[in-house]
Amino acid sequence: MTRATVTAVGTLAALTLLAGSAPAGPAPQPAPPTAAPRLVSFDTCADALARLRAAASASVGPWGFQPGWRTGFATGGAGEPLALSRAGDGARATPEHSGTNVHEPGADEPDLVKTDGRRIVTVTGGVLRVVDPATRRTSGRLDLTGDDARPGPGDGSLLLHGDRALVLLRGSTPMLPNGTSARRPAGGPTGARLLLVDLAGRPALIGTYRIDGSLLDARLTGPTARVVVRSEARLVLPEPGDESTEAQRLAANRAAIGRADLDAWLPAYDWTEGDRRGGGRVGCDRLAATADTTGTALLTVLSFDLAAGRLGDGDPVSVAGDADTVYGTAGSLYLAGQRQRPGQLRPRGWGGPAGRDPGTAIYQFDTRAPGRPRYLAAGTVPGTLLDQYALSEWQGHLRVATTSGDDRWSRPTTESGVYVLARRGDLLTRVG
Repeated sequence: MTRATVTAVGTLAALTLLAGSAPAGPAPQPAPPTAAPRLVSFDTCADALARLRAAASASVGPWGFQPGWRTGFATGGAGEPLALSRAGDGARATPEHSGTNVHEPGADEPDLVKTDGRRIVTVTGGVLRVVDPATRRTSGRLDLTGDDARPGPGDGSLLLHGDRALVLLRGSTPMLPNGTSARRPAGGPTGARLLLVDLAGRPALIGTYRIDGSLLDARLTGPTARVVVRSEARLVLPEPGDESTEAQRLAANRAAIGRADLDAWLPAYDWTEGDRRGGGRVGCDRLAATADTTGTALLTVLSFDLAAGRLGDGDPVSVAGDADTVYGTAGSLYLAGQRQRPGQLRPRGWGGPAGRDPGTAIYQFDTRAPGRPRYLAAGTVPGTLLDQYALSEWQGHLRVATTSGDDRWSRPTTESGVYVLARRGDLLTRVG
């Protein structure tokens, strides 16, 4: 029997916050009350593997994971603003200037153009350029298309701190003819890529980092950059035989998942620092799972101290879940998105049985200290998010704008609402 590499797919698709008109199909019903979500860590790698296998087995169907169907949750973040550090120790006073737009103070966001008042830095077409704002002339240029950089198609984005620029390249996963994702080929780098550039003199590449998956978003708090990467489970499922029944195909898929090891889920990474090279894989001691994980995707948060002048291993932590939005402030990071249960992967707008809205799960992490974030609390709200701008933290409360409804029909019915959450112990409790 031939085999094909199949990656569980299911990113959160874009959702509308605008209310629609009368339906052309049945109206969705509110979701029944459910227990608050929590992240669960594992005592052993065997426990982690058993949980991931069980969730993926419950989610798989006779034809695999049906690419394009939802599989997880979205992200965002908020917290009390903290003062940003000066741009490097002993940095010169900078002229008054306007930076690029950010959603929240104290949490800088990646952009194609960044400035600290002393320089303007851009990245386009695989080339980083530094412009002197006083003379409006290019003062430095660095080609990022060498062997260690190789940005690939599309432009990157930038974070800037002192004399360091972090170039973020979204990355991609090679596609098989059936549209599913493959393992990393031997022919070149794939996955999210980060490039650390020294801007003190002529721009120079001083470090690189690559990890399985695709870049979701990033935030910079003081010198600490936190980069969020989404990766898919790499599961080898058997090609369905022409004579096989659906029950036989399902049994074969579940048997294949039962043979998969942790490497099918945990992302691998590698890094360079001058002539030094290293690599590894996210450890199962750095993994947590949502209670309703489908076992089909992981979200990994990487932490880098840009003032250190090196990237290292990124101090990764992973959550068995999915995401398509990052919202952050100086003090917290929230991961949020449509709730799923194993065996209930849904396409966009599908409310499930009887049109019930599964709601949105929200996970809060503390990012006030350097290093990897610390899990704080979780909660739920009805409906689904549009993007990071549907989340806003104010005076210790998280405001969440969501849309509930069913957009499967030509004239969908939706309604929007705003919910206010406050942390009570390890729960995000609705207070408004």
